[in-house]
Amino acid sequence: MEDHLKGGPDMTWKDRSQHQRIKEQLHQFQNLEAENPDFEPTFSNLYSDLQQHVKQEEEHDIPRLEAKLDHESLSQLTTSFERTKYLAPTRSHPLSSQTPPFETAAALLSASIDKIADVFRKFPKQDGPIVIQ
Repeated sequence: MEDHLKGGPDMTWKDRSQHQRIKEQLHQFQNLEAENPDFEPTFSNLYSDLQQHVKQEEEHDIPRLEAKLDHESLSQLTTSFERTKYLAPTRSHPLSSQTPPFETAAALLSASIDKIADVFRKFPKQDGPIVIQ
């Protein structure tokens, strides 16, 4: 968006701000037990903000980007996004840098640690073999 759309830098700043807010809410939520009285209102706020953000991207941002780029560029962005999802952390890290390229470096380090920690989070609670995805 930043490089391809009119007003792209402003859109990107707004998008990153929304991501940061959601990361902070997710970080708070992922540390709550279901019995905690803050669990449900925290979840509701997180879900509502996430729905609004996704709706904005799906109805406005992505269609504008699709209209601007050719098929090859869109295909490259799709491939890049799929790789990014695979390498993304599995937990929220709201204190990590949001500025490229530091954001990418922090995410790669966090993802490795998160995936190892996920194995140990599951280990004592599940029967059968552990499958690392």
